[in-house]
Amino acid sequence: MPAAFILLWALWSVLFLPGAIIGLAGGALFGPLWGVPWNLTGATLGAGLAVLARLVRRLRGSSRPGIGRRRTIMSALPGSAAPPGRVDMIVH
Repeated sequence: MPAAFILLWALWSVLFLPGAIIGLAGGALFGPLWGVPWNLTGATLGAGLAVLARLVRRLRGSSRPGIGRRRTIMSALPGSAAPPGRVDMIVH
């Protein structure tokens, strides 16, 4: 049961749904002693998956035909300040 709840929490986070709803549900299902660790685990896993999905989407570039942009890993990371002309690794 906790594994299914954690996976549901992770999916809930990736889909950007309100966390208060599932957080309260976790507290009601498992109580305060076990609800807190299961909520934190699911939320953390979901946040990591969301960041990973965003990174993959940015590395792939645009999916429209005729717009094939090359991206470097450094330029795909949020907040990166890679200087222009610097190429660390080209990803197609």
